[in-house]
Amino acid sequence: MVNGRFQIQSVFFYFAAQPAWLRYGLALITVIAATTATLYIPLIGERAAFLLFFFGIAQASFWLGLKPGALTAVLSLIAVNAFVLFPTGIELHKILILNAGFCFVSAVMLVTTSFNRQLAEALKESRQNLNHAQSVGKIGSWRMNVQHNQLQWSEQNHRIFGIPPDTPMTYETFLDTVHPEDRDYVDKMWQAALNGEPYDIEHRIVITGQVKWVREKATLEFNKKGKLLGGFGITQDITERKQVELERQKFVSLADNSQEFISMCDMNFTSFYVNAAGMRLVGLDSLEQACRTPVQEFFFPEDQRFIIEEFLPRLPKEQSGNVEIRFRHFKTGAAIWMIYNVFSIKNNQGDQVGFATVSRDISARKRAEEALKMSQDQLRLFVDQAPISIAMFDRDMNYVVTSRRWIDDFGRGYPELIGRNHYDLHTDIPAEWKQIHRKAQAGAFLKNDEDLWIQSDGSQLWLRWAVYPWTNQEGEIGGIIISAENITAYHQAEAAVRASEAFVSNLLNSLPEHVAVLDNHGEVIAVNEPWKRFALENSSKPKDVCIGANYLHVCRQASKVGEPYSGKALAGLEAILAGRQDEFAMEYLCHTSANNRWFLMNAKRMSHDSEGVVITHLDITEHKQAQDELRESEARLALIIEEAKAGCWDWNPLTSELFLSSESKRQIGFEDNLLNRWEEWESRLHPDDRAMVWATAKNYISGHQHNYDLEFRLKHKDGSYRWIHSRGGLLRDQNNRPSRMLGINLDVTDYKMQKEINERRVELEQSFRLHVAVQTAAAIAHELNQPLTAICSYADVATHMLQTGNSNPEKLSQIMGNCSQQAQRAGKVIRQLLTLLQKGETTSEAMDINSSVHKAIEIVKADGLLDVFKIEMNLTADLPPVMANALQVQKVLINLVRNGLESMQVEGKDAGILTVTTRPFDVDPAMVLVSVCDSGVGVTDTAALKKIFQPFYTTKTTGLGMGLAISRALIEAHGGKLWAEQNADIGISIHFTLPFEK
Repeated sequence: MVNGRFQIQSVFFYFAAQPAWLRYGLALITVIAATTATLYIPLIGERAAFLLFFFGIAQASFWLGLKPGALTAVLSLIAVNAFVLFPTGIELHKILILNAGFCFVSAVMLVTTSFNRQLAEALKESRQNLNHAQSVGKIGSWRMNVQHNQLQWSEQNHRIFGIPPDTPMTYETFLDTVHPEDRDYVDKMWQAALNGEPYDIEHRIVITGQVKWVREKATLEFNKKGKLLGGFGITQDITERKQVELERQKFVSLADNSQEFISMCDMNFTSFYVNAAGMRLVGLDSLEQACRTPVQEFFFPEDQRFIIEEFLPRLPKEQSGNVEIRFRHFKTGAAIWMIYNVFSIKNNQGDQVGFATVSRDISARKRAEEALKMSQDQLRLFVDQAPISIAMFDRDMNYVVTSRRWIDDFGRGYPELIGRNHYDLHTDIPAEWKQIHRKAQAGAFLKNDEDLWIQSDGSQLWLRWAVYPWTNQEGEIGGIIISAENITAYHQAEAAVRASEAFVSNLLNSLPEHVAVLDNHGEVIAVNEPWKRFALENSSKPKDVCIGANYLHVCRQASKVGEPYSGKALAGLEAILAGRQDEFAMEYLCHTSANNRWFLMNAKRMSHDSEGVVITHLDITEHKQAQDELRESEARLALIIEEAKAGCWDWNPLTSELFLSSESKRQIGFEDNLLNRWEEWESRLHPDDRAMVWATAKNYISGHQHNYDLEFRLKHKDGSYRWIHSRGGLLRDQNNRPSRMLGINLDVTDYKMQKEINERRVELEQSFRLHVAVQTAAAIAHELNQPLTAICSYADVATHMLQTGNSNPEKLSQIMGNCSQQAQRAGKVIRQLLTLLQKGETTSEAMDINSSVHKAIEIVKADGLLDVFKIEMNLTADLPPVMANALQVQKVLINLVRNGLESMQVEGKDAGILTVTTRPFDVDPAMVLVSVCDSGVGVTDTAALKKIFQPFYTTKTTGLGMGLAISRALIEAHGGKLWAEQNADIGISIHFTLPFEK
């Protein structure tokens, strides 16, 4: 029956290994066979039309797999409808019911057979794992028939004892293989086992002159009547473990005096030694408890899978390794960061018999690194708001991630770059940059601390850039990252501790610290290689601190010459040697030949009947530097925030806890009596802004909004509302879930008020100009009405006289003279009105024409047109002063510049240049020539250039057409001229002259 089951499983896995086309073809053949049998075997077609189809679905699903089974079900449903149901003329609703039932039964069969396939595959995998475990474990089994004195051994048991498998085995044969010194002990324990005692012993066996250690364990077997039949047991080769136990005695004494975690295990990673310092570190009370504890339980739960499945399996082949990983404290459950160093232990024959580990507690360093990382994350959020450009590309140089600054600096006007190709966007990129990209994609890290970058608009920018690859989760290079920063860069320091050197031949030479052993008189009796190297490199007399030297004498001599730390070290060592204390530690600064280094000195009395002291010196310079640089980084960040008068906030969306800095509270009139809760802060939001602020925060946290940048109003302590500009960033936890939001608040109330005042000023000026123009037009119309009416009447009389033949020359001459008088009167009226308009503003004085140009452009900036267009000023330096009214000249310049910018805006341009030029007039050197050249719509012909200075003539949809007429009148009133010229390409240029001071 077992063989039949194995044959079925063989067929099952044979079909599973076949190509997809063959399995799908067999599924199709199954449907064809079921259809043929149903159509041509009446008994099946009439009484069980669905039977063969269900049978085919079940067989295909089981033998061929889920997908071929699903194909069989779909084809069967089509065949049933096409050849069975529709030809019989069954009503449609019944066909639908039968189809639903067919689909349900098919689905159940697919799910059931799929589950059975999964069980079969799991059983196969389990059997393979069991066979592998038996092979790896090297454990043999045996069965003893007490009544017939027959002993049956497994093949592994024969290999352990070195006896051929076909050798007849008895209890006496087994005893002959036992070491003579252990034979009586083994026989005694077996006889005791036959009387009900447990049989679990370790003893030696002799195989061709070689001694091996084995462990045997057995249970007795009885029949139903309680009669002893024999025993079943196992034999395990523990020779390697025994050899490791012997090896560990060579350095246990020194290990027990070390401050590191030191342990040893056999080739199966079963611990048999942990030093006292190691047990204290992880909270174990005894060596027995440590040896009972599986190796994986020494590690933090989240790290156990990596140790068991990845790190430890590599050791038998690589013989050594190290990794930074977390141990766990058995009493508190706390994580302990360690540098886990493992190296192989070999016997006298050079065979590998186990492993030893020396692990150092680096929790303090990790805490410093974590604090530095948090500070870096916070600083990175603020840097994101500062001028910095960074972009991430895939291997085809398509944008993956960009910062806002990158888009502003290198985006070529595109609001979003994700998905675009960098080379398509920057077609003019130099070949040297493409070469840099290729090197980075090959794994190189490239940077330049000072590089000149010419932007697309021609402007130059000095950058510090870096180009380096990024890797995906599989460790492969997925693309490159390019970052560009201002020259005023900050320095970040990383604190790292180099891994300890692997154990090579003995414990002392493998420890990374400078280690020395002193006898009871202070004489150096042993040092490790790091101690020797340090002494050779930094001591003028290395022999004074190496083997044979008296370390206490060295400390006394150094103390006499003023070494500040030698006296403290001497006192600690003398106290240990005198028995007043067991250990001593201190930090000290060492002046080496290269630089100054910080060290941590540990001294401890040796145990296990050994007299003396073990001294270790650990270099903690980088740890000290990391602490200093962390404090410096935090101080710089605080100074930046204080100088910018930015209020900081830190909000936890999960707990609604909100931290507000003192500046954030001062912005709304509070000191420290404002509660740090989201609800308190939210209640101070303006009712009209509350929904918007909450929606923006939710969208940003959920990822629907790329940045958090908004303005809102907060209620001040005095009841008023202050405008706040807030920008923030999101921090995520290890699972990429939002955990905190950090940002800054800027009080922009004054800016808002000033902007509103400027808008009102512009509106009032426009209204006033319109009112003046209307009043001027009304005054002109009123004053001109009478003379024009008189002229019209005289003209009618003259026309009538000529038409009636009344040729009275005198009367006709008198009428025409009256017309001339009325025309002169009209001109006088206009001159009087212009004089009235210019009254009080015609006082001339010496003025700087270039200064007037600058002031006029500053006023134009308030219109907002300069946000799109650019003004270039070509002003000749050291021009003589001009005689004119400065206010009126500024009005003329403002009018000309605004006309030019509005003309360019009408053209529909989103960029352009307007040029203002001042220089001596070539025709008359006593005059200055001022030109305003635009690139707007211009005019159609030269005739139009003359019309633009006529009153009430305009080409704009708004305005009265008086600006250029008034400007010409003002310039001419100062003795100058104003005219227009068509540009060679587009737009027009307006020129005017003014006299220099005589």
